[in-house]
Amino acid sequence: EDQDGFTKVTLGMILSTAAEFQEAKGFGAIELGMQTLAKLDRFVALRL
Repeated sequence: EDQDGFTKVTLGMILSTAAEFQEAKGFGAIELGMQTLAKLDRFVALRL
């Protein structure tokens, strides 16, 4: 998604229940997603 000349990347997970969400959250899914975005940021920055 373009935002003022920058690209916004969003990661998402589709879960069937609130319990599945809590389980994913418990094993660090949010932190892992942020780590993945940080790695993508470094990868792209090296190629500019």
